[in-house]
Amino acid sequence: MDISLPYSFSTLLCYSVLYLAVACLWLPASIWGQPLWLILAASAGFIALISGQLTPLGLGLAVLYLFIAYLFSRTTGAKKKWLTLLLAALSLLLGAHLLPGFQNLKVLDAMAVSADGLPFTMYLNLDKTLVALGLLGWCVPRLSRRQEWRQLLQVLLSRSLLFLLLIFILALASGKVHWDPKLPSYTLLWMLTNLLFVCTAEEAFFRGFLQQQLALLWKNRPLQQELPLALASLVYGLSHFAGGPLYIAFVTLAGLGYGWVYQKTGCIEASILLHFALNAAHFLLFTYPSLP
Repeated sequence: MDISLPYSFSTLLCYSVLYLAVACLWLPASIWGQPLWLILAASAGFIALISGQLTPLGLGLAVLYLFIAYLFSRTTGAKKKWLTLLLAALSLLLGAHLLPGFQNLKVLDAMAVSADGLPFTMYLNLDKTLVALGLLGWCVPRLSRRQEWRQLLQVLLSRSLLFLLLIFILALASGKVHWDPKLPSYTLLWMLTNLLFVCTAEEAFFRGFLQQQLALLWKNRPLQQELPLALASLVYGLSHFAGGPLYIAFVTLAGLGYGWVYQKTGCIEASILLHFALNAAHFLLFTYPSLP
C-alpha cells in the first residue's frame, strides 16, 4: 500500500491548474473576453495532452462536451430536447469513465484509511471533472455575491444537521462503519479532490442538471416537486451500483437530502456543500470507506 505521487512536473501542473479551474467557476474574472475558468480548463487540457493524461481523442471529446454544454445553454425549443438527452448521456459516460482518451492519475493505491476498513484507491479524474466544468460553467446558475453566500450558509446550517445525524445513525446501525476519528497525512489532497472534483461534478449533474430538467418536464403535474427529486436521487443511487444494494440505498437516501436542500434553496452550492460535509465527516470520523 502506498501513495503514488505525480510522475512529472507537467502532471502536477495539470491537476493544479484543474483544481484552480473548478474553484474559479465562482469568480467573475475574465481574460480576453473569456471566463477565467475556461482559460484555466483549456490550459489544463493542453498540459494534460503534453503530460500524457489526455490523448488527442480525449482532448477532442473534452472540447466536444464543453461545446455541447455551451450550445445547450443558448438553445431553446425542440433542439434543446435533443441536446438535453445528448448532454445527459455524455455526462453519465464521463462520470463512469467509459469514454476513451482519459488517463486519470491514481494518487492513493489500496490505502488502509481505517485499520479495519476496506482498502481505498483514489484517482484524479479528468473526465468526471469535465462534467463539473461544462455544466457549472454554462448550464447551472451559480452564486456571485457575498450576501447570497451568507444567506445560503445560514439556511444550510439550519437544515443540514438533522440530515447528517440521520445518515450516520443509519450507517452505524447497518454495521458497515463504526466510530473511527483520524487525520491521515493525505487529508488535504482528499479534501480538495472530493470537493472540487467529486462533489461539484456529481451535484452539477444529478441535481443542477438532471433534477432541474425533470422538474421542468414535470411542471404543473401531480407531484411536480417530489417526483423529479425521487427520480434524480434514484438514478444517483443506481450510478453507485458497484457498491452493492445496501450502498445504493444509502447513496439514494443521501441524494434525497442533497436534492431536497437544492430544491429548497435553488442553489447548487447548497447541495455541493452538504454532499462534501457528509463525505468529509465520513472520512474523518468513521470507518472509511467501510468495513468488509
